[in-house]
Amino acid sequence: MRKFVQTPRKIVLEAQYEKLSMKDVLIVVASGFFGFATKMIIFSYFQIPYMLFYPIATYYFLSPSKDFTKKKNYQVTLQVMFKRRKNYSTKGV
Repeated sequence: MRKFVQTPRKIVLEAQYEKLSMKDVLIVVASGFFGFATKMIIFSYFQIPYMLFYPIATYYFLSPSKDFTKKKNYQVTLQVMFKRRKNYSTKGV
């Protein structure tokens, strides 16, 4: 026998993707200047990719996460890096 599950007719979804704030844009621009100021510590062949990496990486980490609502990519990255890998069981309860 088949079971039928009713689905709601109206589904209300919130917008999950937000834009960058002005503060985030200023941080991305400042990271470009930081990359330019610190390019002298890098070997000469890698200076241009080094200067381009800073604003691109900063933009990625400050942009909103598409998978988790109301979180930025750096928050999701930190959460994944520091999550506990411990399995919890109910045997002792």
